[in-house]
Amino acid sequence: MKVSTYTNTNFLKRYENELKARQLVGLKEIIKLLGPIRGKQILDIGCGPGNLTKALADKGAIMTGADQSLKWIVLCKKQYANTKNLHFVKASAVHMPFLKDASFDAVVMNMVILNVATSRDVKNIFKEIARVLNKGGIFVFSDLHPVCIMTPKVVPDRYQKYSSSFSYFTDGSEYIAGII
Repeated sequence: MKVSTYTNTNFLKRYENELKARQLVGLKEIIKLLGPIRGKQILDIGCGPGNLTKALADKGAIMTGADQSLKWIVLCKKQYANTKNLHFVKASAVHMPFLKDASFDAVVMNMVILNVATSRDVKNIFKEIARVLNKGGIFVFSDLHPVCIMTPKVVPDRYQKYSSSFSYFTDGSEYIAGII
């Protein structure tokens, strides 16, 4: 199954601009779900261009943004070089041995699962989250249901743009109910 590795620089620039508009919808709710975050260690898995990571750092969290795309990480490090309590690391959420057990008060994962290729990887991601999350920690995740991208009339162009040949089942992830 093909999934994006987010390596194309032109795609990343276009995607970053689209994300800024789209994240305004879910960003506030994710922040609200986290509750008070000042001084808390938070991991943002699949941080992409770092918009959510930066917003949480601005609210006083000690942030680690992780993404499997080196290009995203390079962009984030450059763009947010002067932001306190914020660092970025290239990593696959499937296996993050460099992170200590129970080292985060919260983990956020925004718009990631749709891009994971296998249900086994999804399980491993959730295992890693459980491992790095403190006892009693908070895990907040969100994702886009594929019907939103399969039905062009449902989602206005300003939120999502996919090529006319895009298919959730070849370019996204396909899961069988009950496996995850």
